[in-house]
Amino acid sequence: MIGGVYCPQCQSFKTTKQGTRGKTTRQSQIRQYKCKNCELIFKDLTGIIFSKKKLPLGEMLYILANLDKKSIKRLSEELNHKWEDYYNKNKDGKPLKRSAVNLIKQGIINPEKTMEKIEKAEKQLKSSGQKSVSLKDQDARWMMNKKNKIEFSYNSQIAVDYKSGIILSNSVTQDPTDHNQLIPTIEKIIETIEPLHKDTSFLIDNGHYTIKNLEYIHKNNINAYIPNRKQATQAKTNNKNKKPFSKHNFKYDYKKNQYIYPNNQKLPYPKTYEYNNNLREQYYTNKCLKRSDQHECAGKNRIKIITAYGGDLPKRMELKMETPEAKLIYVKRKEIVEWPFGNLKQNLKFTEYYTRGIEQTPTENNLVYIAHNIKKIFNEIKKQTQQILTKNNTPTI
Repeated sequence: MIGGVYCPQCQSFKTTKQGTRGKTTRQSQIRQYKCKNCELIFKDLTGIIFSKKKLPLGEMLYILANLDKKSIKRLSEELNHKWEDYYNKNKDGKPLKRSAVNLIKQGIINPEKTMEKIEKAEKQLKSSGQKSVSLKDQDARWMMNKKNKIEFSYNSQIAVDYKSGIILSNSVTQDPTDHNQLIPTIEKIIETIEPLHKDTSFLIDNGHYTIKNLEYIHKNNINAYIPNRKQATQAKTNNKNKKPFSKHNFKYDYKKNQYIYPNNQKLPYPKTYEYNNNLREQYYTNKCLKRSDQHECAGKNRIKIITAYGGDLPKRMELKMETPEAKLIYVKRKEIVEWPFGNLKQNLKFTEYYTRGIEQTPTENNLVYIAHNIKKIFNEIKKQTQQILTKNNTPTI
């Protein structure tokens, strides 16, 4: 063991010397080691800011000794270097991102605050399950937005009353999906306007379609409308011409419990199995092997298989959403939700958060939605007042 030398990967002190590497004077001064624990080969400069920089050892020590006393510009002039070329490139010689350059500058000015920021980002990275986090806002997460771009974002949820346009509930989460947001949203609404009217209906986006949410709705006797992925896709685009044998184009016969091909071939139900604690039903037949369009439908020498998930509750909801009444009701969801978002973005110019962090963005969210609700209430009072005045001023004969 070599005193004071440890592996940068596993932190083990069980290392052996491997001599020096390189032909230049500067390289011959740098010793190489091998870790007995993880077998990593590393050098004196591995893991530090000078690991890939061609600077004499004396200049490195001089820079480290004077970072807190002299500016970067002064050091670059004294050593006759273009300092921008040094800290604006990573270990592979590629340009650093602007955030990394800014972090280096901050580290030189205030190393303690910078290390605290890096440690916080590291904790968020471990807890997020994602490959990277934002240095500007460590609480933000990678998400697909409405522009079909994956960016650091928050997931904002709202629930809107159809008649008044009042936002009844809102929340901001770090969850990239909507799967876990429905139950808290409904509970917030019930807490705010309890009790719910017996005729209350919930028009819910397909992103909330999960077995857990369907079970919650059924257990609490909530009249909800949630399309499955097939129904949501049909409502948005016409895939019948693009992929005629897609699952979205197969019709389900509830009485006979079977799917029907676009060419009227029947796909019966043969078995049920369990996977990840969820029931799955498979529908298939080998009769399609003899059809002329078999290759287009399932592939060469293969049969078409359709898998249905979740048992009885998804079937009930799918059947409900196929009724003409449900289709007419669910069409209203677009105008209910899209109008508040349009007002917020176009009229109130609320297109991004000005605050940072999961503790502050909900407060900003609340303030903006309060402004929206106040405007709606004011316009409604104004409208009713004008109607009363018009009625009172109407001459009678």
